[in-house]
Amino acid sequence: LSRLGYQIERAATGRDALVRAERQSADLVLLSATLPDMAGPDLIRALRDLPGLDQTPLVGICPGGSAKVQRACLAAGGAAVPLSFLVREMSLFLSSCPPKTWPAG
Repeated sequence: LSRLGYQIERAATGRDALVRAERQSADLVLLSATLPDMAGPDLIRALRDLPGLDQTPLVGICPGGSAKVQRACLAAGGAAVPLSFLVREMSLFLSSCPPKTWPAG
């Protein structure tokens, strides 16, 4: 995605994600539904409480496609997708973008 001009921010923990989200806005947040320090649905709830993120899409990525975790992410105010779905859809999206449109780097 960065080759297509999107700015990517990474956070290793839920706490780090919250600190980063407090400092800058985002158009989309993809997060692991299983973080080392908090559950994805808990992070979604905390992000929803931050100014400016009430309408931002928050998507929990569920390794293994756990229906229980997906429901918890939805109940927290976000969305959830299985990792396999995200990988497939991103591959399709990126394959539709001709390399000549990618910025150098």
